[in-house]
Amino acid sequence: MIIDQSRYEQAAVASEAEDVVRLMTIHKAKGLEFPVVFLPDLNAERKGRQSRLLNRTDWRLTYKLRADEDDNAEAPVSWRIARRLEDAEQHREDIRKLYVAVTRHRDHLVFVAADWRTKDGKTFKAKDSYLAMLDEALGIRSAVDAGHEQIPYAGGNYHLAVRRVSPGESPRGRREKFPTEKLTALAGGGEAAAKALEKDTAKAGPSALVGPLDAAAGRAELAVTALSDFELCPMLYHCRHELRIPALPAGAAMQADADDRRDKTPATDPLAFGTAVHRCMELLDFASPQPADVLARAAVGDIATDAPVDADALADQLAPMLESFLRHELMAELRTATKVYRELDFVMALGATSLRGQIDLAYEDAGGAWHVVDYKSDRLSADEAAEHSQRYELQLLLYAAAAARRLPEPPADAKLFFLRPATVYTFGTRLERLAAAEARAEKLARALIQSRRAGKFARNESPRCRFCPYASLCLPDRHMCYKIEISSGE
Repeated sequence: MIIDQSRYEQAAVASEAEDVVRLMTIHKAKGLEFPVVFLPDLNAERKGRQSRLLNRTDWRLTYKLRADEDDNAEAPVSWRIARRLEDAEQHREDIRKLYVAVTRHRDHLVFVAADWRTKDGKTFKAKDSYLAMLDEALGIRSAVDAGHEQIPYAGGNYHLAVRRVSPGESPRGRREKFPTEKLTALAGGGEAAAKALEKDTAKAGPSALVGPLDAAAGRAELAVTALSDFELCPMLYHCRHELRIPALPAGAAMQADADDRRDKTPATDPLAFGTAVHRCMELLDFASPQPADVLARAAVGDIATDAPVDADALADQLAPMLESFLRHELMAELRTATKVYRELDFVMALGATSLRGQIDLAYEDAGGAWHVVDYKSDRLSADEAAEHSQRYELQLLLYAAAAARRLPEPPADAKLFFLRPATVYTFGTRLERLAAAEARAEKLARALIQSRRAGKFARNESPRCRFCPYASLCLPDRHMCYKIEISSGE
């Protein structure tokens, strides 16, 4: 399994609505909510940092010698300062993680910790633990020692119940003999295994042996855009989102297309450029639009991308797009909109699937109708936009379905706005169409889970294949190989 790089999702043993207990980490619980939440093991301390080599942007590389390298060596001042800065950053991260943990409940939150003190009994022993943080803020130790059953906080407007509990003796059940003979017989296979299985079935009803999981068992958590890529081509999804292979050098068809558009191509990574354009549109003031160069400088200063983005090059590309957008009828609607929301993150549960996404723009027009808008900076002409828009149909409909769950009524429509040709394509959002899109997404997610479990991702051949950045890897009936060449000194 390790060699084959098999990947299996966690089996879905209970639906979201079932009355069961779930055990999960704080990170796994992020974004979720439950009626009752228990936070155990609050005495646990943060593990100490063992590394003698620290690398920070402010102090660069700092090193602490081993004791056997120099018996008289003392940790350098630079290393001690870097260590303190690391500890301070980790402490702030611990506080942020604790905040996530204590905000997961809807009705009740229960803290569970041991009354484990230092020798003098004045403080809790685990000084870096969550219990120590809570005690510093709430005075838990003092309340317990004084016999108080409530701790007031927030100016006395709220109270925290506190109890010191001594657990009773746990009854031990009768230990049953492990059925080694039966397991040995089953492991041996053949006639012995068949007889043992028949005897077990006749004696105790259905066999207790666990069979293989169903091919569709599991859960999927992914972005709406990733699911759209899977619908377009499972192999494209596999390369881009599972293996995360960088886009490869352009093939002949892609190179010819690039030559035709060379004067229109941004002098930066396409993904980074798209991120920067979206940030510009987020910063755009509809009432008093800023110039392109002002937006470009602000966007470049805000975003963090793997590839650098030149503000001047971005401004040159943005200026004609912005000029066309300001003249469009959509801009006229936005100027009179009663409510406008931008860059809305969402998580939407669909059966065994959790979809996440980000809506570029949602607004309520003067007539009270809501609209969802998604910007695209694809290099297209107005004639190409209508055909190209079908690729984003599922994405827009799922965005509208997510918005419909939080709005009094479903959005009146979902608009796909292509910035370069200033062309808008509108998708209808009737309830039956949104329901069909959700069912379509669930079916795709089940197919994705099966592909992951089987380790097989189909290749959907289409005219788009000649422009696919992974075309040279995607060969039918062959294993995929990826060759990376690294020159010396790089």
